Amino acid sequence: KTSRPVLSFGVIKKADTMSPSREFNNNEAMPSVFPVESDRSLINFFSVSVGTNEEQLITLRNSTSETVCLNMIIRETDNFFLAVPAGSVSTSQLILQPQGTHDVKILYRPTRVGMDNGKLVLKPQGRKVGGKSFKASISLCGVAGSCNIEMDGVEEVEANRYQLLCQQSSSKNMVRFMN
Repeated sequence: KTSRPVLSFGVIKKADTMSPSREFNNNEAMPSVFPVESDRSLINFFSVSVGTNEEQLITLRNSTSETVCLNMIIRETDNFFLAVPAGSVSTSQLILQPQGTHDVKILYRPTRVGMDNGKLVLKPQGRKVGGKSFKASISLCGVAGSCNIEMDGVEEVEANRYQLLCQQSSSKNMVRFMN
């Protein structure tokens, strides 16, 4: 796969720009950026039937020259999961080699019609700022149910090919989405 993660979770404030109450131990390294990049900051699932699964991949990249042990945690939801060889789980751990990438499967399994939200939390192990672990989140959004799109003024020009002339339509409700 040739896609490269492009989302960086941002620069962490340098020690000299932080409040005076935040002090670091002498042996604690102050990171300059979050060590993991992602190709997405939001994962959307749309029109997934209740009781079925849909999966999407995200690519995570270690942007450092050191190995990163990354904890991944799905939070604030019961309908999103990480797909790992052992099955569907809400937490998993990943070892990212220096400058290495890894694809992570996210599953959406709705239990009712409606909208679900959650987040995938990324926590590098052994990396702290001011004595506290730091983390980043990727938003998860899912819409469960089936979707029908109705459009006024659509003409079939041949089998499985349709045409819609927008200039001639006076309807204000030309397109309707129904769940």
